[in-house]
Amino acid sequence: MSTQLTPEQWFLTTENGAVAIGNAISNFRDGFMGGTIDPTIWDTQWTNQADSFISFGGNSSGSKYLRVSMSPYQKGSEFILRSKQSWKMPHRFGFGFSASQRIIGQEAEAMMVGCNTDGSIPKITPPADMPISGNIVVAYSVATINFPSNHPYNGGDRVILKNNGDVRINIWPVFVTVVNRTTITVPCGLTSSTYTWGGTVQFVEYADKAENAWGYSWENTTVSNASIVSRRNAGKYYSVNTLHSSTTATQANTSPYTDAFRSAGDFELINTFEHVKTASRTASSTSATTGYSKYTETCLEEAIEYKMQFRCKNLDNYSTLLPCYIVSATKTGTTTATVTTNVPHGLTTGRYMQAYGARDQVNFPNMTSVASVLSVPTTTTFTIVWGTASTTSTEWGIITEYNGGVAFPGIMGFSIQSFTVANNVLTTTLNTTASGFIPWEVYEVVMSGGGASYSWPYLCVRQYLTTVEFMKVDYSAITPIGTTNCGGGIVRRTDYRIHYVREMEYTRLAVELTNNRGATDAGEGIPILSAGGTLSTVSWVTTVGTISALNGYQSHQLSIASERNAWYNGPGSRVS
Repeated sequence: MSTQLTPEQWFLTTENGAVAIGNAISNFRDGFMGGTIDPTIWDTQWTNQADSFISFGGNSSGSKYLRVSMSPYQKGSEFILRSKQSWKMPHRFGFGFSASQRIIGQEAEAMMVGCNTDGSIPKITPPADMPISGNIVVAYSVATINFPSNHPYNGGDRVILKNNGDVRINIWPVFVTVVNRTTITVPCGLTSSTYTWGGTVQFVEYADKAENAWGYSWENTTVSNASIVSRRNAGKYYSVNTLHSSTTATQANTSPYTDAFRSAGDFELINTFEHVKTASRTASSTSATTGYSKYTETCLEEAIEYKMQFRCKNLDNYSTLLPCYIVSATKTGTTTATVTTNVPHGLTTGRYMQAYGARDQVNFPNMTSVASVLSVPTTTTFTIVWGTASTTSTEWGIITEYNGGVAFPGIMGFSIQSFTVANNVLTTTLNTTASGFIPWEVYEVVMSGGGASYSWPYLCVRQYLTTVEFMKVDYSAITPIGTTNCGGGIVRRTDYRIHYVREMEYTRLAVELTNNRGATDAGEGIPILSAGGTLSTVSWVTTVGTISALNGYQSHQLSIASERNAWYNGPGSRVS
């Protein structure tokens, strides 16, 4: 007797009445091809945005991406892009990601974060900032830090130092070693000495403090490196720094006025009940993975759902441009220059800083090394040692901080001598041959004096001899002007690019292999795809029957007559 199928049964069966089996429950993809962030699928959040901004790029060779351009002026600027949709375990999260530069003081993350049933993200409360007591002593690349009361830190906690009187000791995320309840040590690359305190230690969290989180954190300067972070149910995070695909974008076409940035790597997060894994590989390639990590500890909470989250951040001790420019600098037969700024500079005696972009590069060269402020006669003047002794003056330039004993990141070692604007293109003429500028990266152009009103973030569109051409990021009009003398500097902004995002939630289907536990049924053998390479040592092989195309990336099948002897007879009988 036949049974009439219901519509629900039609959906779950094949045309022959067999049960239809599939494991993809839901999937998601966004390639930002529309040039907007779709508010129906993404939430965005800014903290201390200032002149950080988002925009979109890609006009050639299949390139399209979301650009997050971070401010060179604002500490603590942070952007979060988080999916509205959430997924159950198990799931796979894949994406393309690149960065214009990897510099100290800035971080980016791509993670899965656990959410409540209403979509909100439960978060931990990190320890409050701790005031430092007494001076900080650095010896043999270790800084010893004392506190006036018990500190909350444990070994392996990640912290920064900020707001110290000597800005060189405002060092970047480092990991704590506990000495006792009022003393810790952290790694420090500064010269062994005693440094002026007065600041605080700040606990630095991952994933915007989410209670459950898993994913990548790009937090150092090595482009092929990432920290893999996992935290379960508000516990302490687990983090391992390891090799993964490069975050330097590929460019399919490098012609002027051409934006062909594409992700060099394809990154993936795999979240299951047994483990969490990361895998990265060269994008659009058949090559093997370039980075792989697996955690069986600190696996994520299985009873909740997860959202995908991207986070881009300037840390609270990030070295910034000062929000002023140099009007003039004068020396009278000495190396000491009196510098005048257009607005109050905020510097104090003994403060370490750098100056770039003075028009006279002979007597006032770009400071590739740090200078200490000698005196502060007024809120808009200060004195420093700058260049060789001379009686001369110059106009214009920019000033940068020197936090953490690191030269200002992203500065281009040039001085703007003049500029012109025609057809909405800003053309700057430098003091020497232009180099290192990459079409369609964003640069902060700071032109002092006559060019102050033209200071702005710009897209580089062309470098040629001593000139560099720029356009507004939004391609808006620029007021035309003839050749105008000026001074000033150019800073590469950090652009984080999200090229595409995909997500798949799936069910699992257990598969049983019967050819195991000593079975020797060659008919149930699994073919092997060789990844190449050389088998350097063979300690034991009894008989080899047929080998077909062993060399090269060919599928081959090995028929080993005495498989039992080779694999299952205990120590001394294995192929290695």
